[in-house]
Amino acid sequence: MKTDNRHGLPITERDRMMRIWGRSMELVKEFQTFSEETDDPEMAEIFAEYAEDEGIHASWLREQIQRIGTGE
Repeated sequence: MKTDNRHGLPITERDRMMRIWGRSMELVKEFQTFSEETDDPEMAEIFAEYAEDEGIHASWLREQIQRIGTGE
């Protein structure tokens, strides 16, 4: 297990997955917002597809986090 160099605290696989999952969820929201706010129909469709694809990634990450459990 590696540690956070700034604080010397252990970083678990679950911690890493939680961080990545949070970022993935943020991307879903951003792509959805971009899709709704653009005046370009082609870009709206592309951003909507990105949101959907990233949602699939976020869902997979959440499943892995649940599989790992709390790690305690």
